[in-house]
Amino acid sequence: QLFLKMAAYGNPSIHGNSRVHQSEDHPYDRPYGKMIDMSNAIQELRAMLLAEQQQRAAEVTELRNEVHMLREALKQETQNRDTVVHKLMKELQPVNQTKDFDELRTQLRKQVTVLEAGLADEVRDRRAAEVMRDTKDASREADLRSGLNALCQDLAHHKTIYGTTKDEHKNQINRCIHDLHLLAGGVQRVTQAWTTVPLGNLQTSDVNGSSAGVCPGGSK
Repeated sequence: QLFLKMAAYGNPSIHGNSRVHQSEDHPYDRPYGKMIDMSNAIQELRAMLLAEQQQRAAEVTELRNEVHMLREALKQETQNRDTVVHKLMKELQPVNQTKDFDELRTQLRKQVTVLEAGLADEVRDRRAAEVMRDTKDASREADLRSGLNALCQDLAHHKTIYGTTKDEHKNQINRCIHDLHLLAGGVQRVTQAWTTVPLGNLQTSDVNGSSAGVCPGGSK
């Protein structure tokens, strides 16, 4: 009602020509136009929503019909297959009752039994082979580890012996060098003593008391 009053207030045909002359552009005209546009848009949206709902309903109805048809087709196919199976069973029933079929079934059972026994033996043999292989691998690994440990011990022992022998040789060489230094010093002192002693002191006396000089050549 408020909008109708506003529209009537802003409509020149309601209030006469005097209203037209007084105010050709009323302040409520623009909001009223916006409201009309919004109302039209809402109507369009409602129409579109209704059309979408109708389309969805038609699609759902179509899908339901299709599902119903598929169910009927599946039911018919199941019945047809059941009929075929029953027919085959009826046709094979006389054969199942014959002696040949019983013998064939007995042979098949024996073959299956033999195959099961053979399969069990094969499984048992393979398990035993795996156990033996694991045992051999474990023994071989233990032997390798023991050999490696012995080799490491021998290497450590030889290394110790080498270090001891090296130290002994080093000490012996040092002692030899020290002895050589001492010998060289003694020889040097003897040489110096020979050079400083007078030649006359080197004369010798015989038993009779006569003395004779010793020549550097060794003659008296």
